[in-house]
Amino acid sequence: MEEILKGNEGKTLEFKENLSCFDELAYVQGKTSDLDWDCIKKLFQRVDKKITMSNAQSIGLITQQGVKEYPTYGGIILFGLNRHMLFPEAIIRCARFLGDDKNTILDHADIEIYLPLALEEAVKFVQRNTSLSAEIKGLTRKDISEYPLIALREAIVNAIVHADYSMKGVYISIAIFDDRIEITNPGGLPFGFTIEKALAGSSRIRNRVIAKVFYHMKWIEQWGSGLHRIMKECAQRGLEKPKFEELNNQFRVTLYGKKKKKIVLEAWQKELIAYLRKKEKISTKEAAILWNVTARTARSRLIKLIDAGIVGKTGTSLKDPHSNYILIGK
Repeated sequence: MEEILKGNEGKTLEFKENLSCFDELAYVQGKTSDLDWDCIKKLFQRVDKKITMSNAQSIGLITQQGVKEYPTYGGIILFGLNRHMLFPEAIIRCARFLGDDKNTILDHADIEIYLPLALEEAVKFVQRNTSLSAEIKGLTRKDISEYPLIALREAIVNAIVHADYSMKGVYISIAIFDDRIEITNPGGLPFGFTIEKALAGSSRIRNRVIAKVFYHMKWIEQWGSGLHRIMKECAQRGLEKPKFEELNNQFRVTLYGKKKKKIVLEAWQKELIAYLRKKEKISTKEAAILWNVTARTARSRLIKLIDAGIVGKTGTSLKDPHSNYILIGK
């Protein structure tokens, strides 16, 4: 990180002692025009706020040193036009795995857009890779997501706001399994801070600029309330208590879904999944050739995989001769 801190030697010690100040530092090699002001203005318009250079400075997107104004590291991380040159890890990596381990990937995406916009894309990725049930009351149907939406959003916001963007080679990640979702961010808890304190409502923010932007976007309601809200939402749905833990200088929130029957894959199922990961789709005829079985047997196997929720069928109808089979989520 020293090459990024060049020109801020006087604040290097402060950064090491107080990581929460990092995103407030001036990026003195940059200019205020390095920020995407069109995106910033549009984003704040959503909450009826107008951005000027003055309040951009109060939020911390820019800072002044002497008579010059510079973007802050927080401003660059959030809205830098060339942010990936300085902070290539400032993305969200999402993956949907089969079963309860990471042996087989069903779907994946690297969300590389501005982090305030990446929040919604990350939520959409989870929603399309988890189940949806319905509750019927009278003539009203209510769709219910597998995981409480509020808890999911809080966990992702927590990861973005508290991530240590100075760490190299580590990303915010969302790993979806059959029975849980793991949302992990680089950087453990600040020195002297504990999970017990966080759950009690105390707050020590690592990235003040990022937190301020998310607060103005109304994605943070009250400092220190996020983890408690996650627990409350999961309890109301009757789900297992979420887990909060530090792992190798990272912080992870694990949300648990309803208990599901564990899927044990047979050799022919693993063979098909490996094929679809490379080719993306397969026809009944191609599956028969892959397995060296009759078309009837191949069709029967594919139906079983559809029932198990592993593959889906494309085509204009169930009997469409040109239909193909794809991995769910692809």
